[in-house]
Amino acid sequence: MVDLKAELGRPRAAGVEAERNRWWRDLKAYWQKPAYRIPIQVVAAAALVVAGAWLTARPLRKQVDEMNRELAEAQRKNGELQKEAESVAELRAQLDDLQRLQRLQPGPATDNSQTLNDGNRTVALDQDGNLGGVESLSPGISRAVKAAWVNDQAAISAEIKGLIGKRGTLAGGSGEGSPFALHGPVGIVVETDRPTFRWQALAGATAYSVTIFDSGSGEAADSGQLTAPKWTPARPLKRGETYSWQVTAVKGGKEFKSPEPPAPEARFKILDSSKAEELAQARKLYPNSHLILGAVYERAGLLANAEREFKLLVAANPQSPVAQKLLRNLKSLPRK
Repeated sequence: MVDLKAELGRPRAAGVEAERNRWWRDLKAYWQKPAYRIPIQVVAAAALVVAGAWLTARPLRKQVDEMNRELAEAQRKNGELQKEAESVAELRAQLDDLQRLQRLQPGPATDNSQTLNDGNRTVALDQDGNLGGVESLSPGISRAVKAAWVNDQAAISAEIKGLIGKRGTLAGGSGEGSPFALHGPVGIVVETDRPTFRWQALAGATAYSVTIFDSGSGEAADSGQLTAPKWTPARPLKRGETYSWQVTAVKGGKEFKSPEPPAPEARFKILDSSKAEELAQARKLYPNSHLILGAVYERAGLLANAEREFKLLVAANPQSPVAQKLLRNLKSLPRK
């Protein structure tokens, strides 16, 4: 007996199978056409590239985020370090100020540690030999001030001491070899390179002449005939050179020379260039400092100027043993 339902179902199944096969054939034919296949392949490839880039960039984004966090932390720490550095610099400045104040405080009761009122400043020399109260001193000026402060005798060279030791005999005159007195320059250092020579007039003299001798070649300058007992050279003398000079007076047709043996030579020295510049600098920078000017004058051998400055320093510091010692040392040198 034939199953009617089965027989009826076969044609339907065959139709479905035939429809499926036809669909795959159409799809295959559609895929093989370049106009459709290439765009689809491009879109698929682009999708794959985007997906790959996203998957690759994901770890990089994490690294960038981590680096940004580390950078922010480093900037925070740097700010803290800068604040600490500013605090350290402020503490250092306060410490420097304290040390400067301590150097200006009087130490034990010795001459070298006392303070001096000097013009518009207070000056002190501590136990380590550091000057307080004055700034920007040149090495030469600083040495001059320290030497005058600590030494127990005037801080002048042996050459200058040799000059001033001979002054008294010539300044008096009327002795053997010195018929009339020479007022100067004798036995001193002079600042100008054109000093004025002065001497005592000889009674009855009708003319004078001055001859200057240097320490090497001999005669360095001659005044020619003069009628007055003074003369200033027309040309400057050499700085740093030590000279001697002699006056010839004409009286009644005879010549009288002063000085001549056995009297000592009338010697003087022109201040050398370096000390002249040092002195000009001190007067320009410290015009009101009697300590600095006095010390520089003393070192240069300009003793009258140094004595004037130290007298003013004593007047401003009447109870100071340092100021009194500076003046006492200077006055102990032989003078006219």
